Amino acid sequence: MQAYFTTNATWYLISQEPGPGLPAKIAITPPFRVGRREGFDLCLNCRTVSGLHAELVEENGELWIEDLNSTNGTYVDGTRIRVKTILRDGDMVQFGSTSFSIASAGRSAATLVFDGNDSVAVPESTEERFHRLLRDGVVPYFQPIYDISKSKRQRIGYEVLGRSRLFGLKTPDQMFAAATDFEMESELSRVLRLRGVEAAAAELPEEQVLFVNTHSTEMECSNILDSMTELRKKFPSRSIMLELPEQVLYTPETFSKMCNTLKDLEVKLLLHDFGAGQIRLAELSELSPNVVKFDSALLQEIDKADKKRHQLVAAMVKMSAELGITPMAEYVETEGEHETLKQLGFVFVQGFYYGHPAPVESLEGQTGKSAMAAANTAPKMRPLEQLRNLENSTPKAEVQIDAFETPMKAKSEAPETKAEENRDQADSKFIKSIKDNAPKASSRIRVHDGQWLLDQSDDCFTIQLMFASSEDEAGQFVTQRDQPGDYAIYRKRGMKRDWFVLVYGVFNQRDLAKTASAKFEGAGHSSWTRSLSSVQSEIRSFEIGR
Repeated sequence: MQAYFTTNATWYLISQEPGPGLPAKIAITPPFRVGRREGFDLCLNCRTVSGLHAELVEENGELWIEDLNSTNGTYVDGTRIRVKTILRDGDMVQFGSTSFSIASAGRSAATLVFDGNDSVAVPESTEERFHRLLRDGVVPYFQPIYDISKSKRQRIGYEVLGRSRLFGLKTPDQMFAAATDFEMESELSRVLRLRGVEAAAAELPEEQVLFVNTHSTEMECSNILDSMTELRKKFPSRSIMLELPEQVLYTPETFSKMCNTLKDLEVKLLLHDFGAGQIRLAELSELSPNVVKFDSALLQEIDKADKKRHQLVAAMVKMSAELGITPMAEYVETEGEHETLKQLGFVFVQGFYYGHPAPVESLEGQTGKSAMAAANTAPKMRPLEQLRNLENSTPKAEVQIDAFETPMKAKSEAPETKAEENRDQADSKFIKSIKDNAPKASSRIRVHDGQWLLDQSDDCFTIQLMFASSEDEAGQFVTQRDQPGDYAIYRKRGMKRDWFVLVYGVFNQRDLAKTASAKFEGAGHSSWTRSLSSVQSEIRSFEIGR
């Protein structure tokens, strides 16, 4: 390999495998061309690199990279690029099989010192990249789960999985290998669950069960119970199935306590790798999980197995069913396996035969909400004149309030029913409380009701801030913050009670909503982006059940 480079650049390529002919750092002076042929700024004598492979250019003070129709592709953080892509500090860039990281001089506190006074920002360390994964690097994936006990199989939910686009941390195995080095397996497991349920809440029907995983380190203290309590508070009516390894049954006292807590949280329980350990049937009967997922080694190529294995599996399935425990199979890949498992009495199944893991927007059979959002349609807002009138009628030292009245109601002199009258009176009292207690410095806080959300375009997005058990709790969140903008509170029916849901803003792009949510996360409050269509569905469901 031979490299041609200058020394007065702002950006650098840091070689992952420096050696003869390939320095540890290569200064970039755009335009900077990479290829196998000599004469380019970076010449890589490697068969996986094309003659003219890629080009790095500067635009508006930023560094961009473009693949020039190379055979084996150019990758950024493990993803093959198809269009010109911006580069940041710490990004991993791969030309064919040769990898570099991007570093910019003077833009990072950490430095890698070379001879003399020459220094350059070091590439992002594995620990830094891992913490970036925890912050915003997880990409939730979902694999469908079906019920095959009837004549026509029916999708009943999804297993929540995690992927990443970060170099070296793309798969769960790579993620947990890094987590083990930093003793953060429990935190990674929690983040994978939380991000997955957040993504599902924004797009997937609520009746679809989410099968979420855990890690053995979470059993060492109350981490798993704290995490599930957090999930239930944020998503009080979402059906959740927690998967636990069979090994936890070796401490039945701890497991029994966990089961009682999960039952109170209305979280169902799945025991996986069933048949791989030495659990006694008496313990299984006493602890009684909702579902047992059979060990994959027991079911591998079950359609080609001998009669004895069929009899063994059939007996275990029958025993589970008699205990009121639903039997489940995974890693089903062929028609033959599917038919045999159905004959043996399995109820729930998953595997490539039924569907590969995919991000939520790519799931087969969805309503196309993400595709609609990509159309970038502007939200349907109320007439500007009406908003101006509302703002002008409110003293600047006070909070601007939408009085929980829709345009339809404003035309009517009296509520349509006594029930509506009672509700409106309660809402007015609540609004007055917010108005009296809101920060006086903020004159741009507007609070709306569910009808305001129904008036918006259903292909937009909003930021869900909290589930509140009372109006006062939701009001306190608004009054204790001086964050201007549009808030809305609507009612949602939970499993045991009704909730007050507080959301912020309406955005015509998901990315805009995520950017706005950083205002709350920066203040220490967790928030998540939701499609407005799913919020509108919850509002209508509540009204129908009134």
